[in-house]
Amino acid sequence: MKKIISVLLVVIMLFSFAACKEKGDLGKQTTTNAQGVVEYNTVASFDYSDFAEENAEKAITDGFKVTSGKGCNDKKVAKTIAQQEFSGDFAYTAVKLFYDRTEGIWRVSYISDTKQEHICIDETGKTILIVKE
Repeated sequence: MKKIISVLLVVIMLFSFAACKEKGDLGKQTTTNAQGVVEYNTVASFDYSDFAEENAEKAITDGFKVTSGKGCNDKKVAKTIAQQEFSGDFAYTAVKLFYDRTEGIWRVSYISDTKQEHICIDETGKTILIVKE
């Protein structure tokens, strides 16, 4: 009986791993798009209040393109909204995603060797802060 249960558990585990792999759940942490931009597929955590306070002097808090939304509940939506807000002042080489679980705020960071632009979006899909470095 123990052998049958052990074999059954091994088979279930193998199918579980195969199912995850097909969906891409165990895929790469980064990908490079056609333009050569490194896109980080993971979402790091950050503290929005601390970020806003640390960057208060260089923060833009109004004049946004996206001032109303239908919600922002995943990284794809956050990247789409941020792309609309991105100034285009520089050619970025990487895009990183961050999320503040406490406040429900996304941060999409466009990064080059010399510049960065961080766009913060609330859970309703509105842009609330941009920081250019």
